[in-house]
Amino acid sequence: MSDLHVVLGDLDGLSSRFAQQADAYQALIPKMSPPAAGTGNGSVNATVAAVMDLFTLLHPQMVASIESHSKKLHNAREAYNRTEEVNRNRFLYDDLVEGFK
Repeated sequence: MSDLHVVLGDLDGLSSRFAQQADAYQALIPKMSPPAAGTGNGSVNATVAAVMDLFTLLHPQMVASIESHSKKLHNAREAYNRTEEVNRNRFLYDDLVEGFK
């Protein structure tokens, strides 16, 4: 029984940590989008601009992925908890019925 509580607590902790890190990663977006420095070479400037545009596109997707994992961990914790409640009630019922036989 105590082992399960540790797992539930671990899932809670992981879910919270993922949610916090998604927020922290979201806060990095303005810091990760500085204007590209000019190099004096048009093709290099275009490549640097393309990479910066790629960061701008992928960053919110990474935040969404981290948030999704946080929600999945929370849902797993809730599913384990519901299963534990059902099992606890079933065994309690079985014990009560066994006592009346």
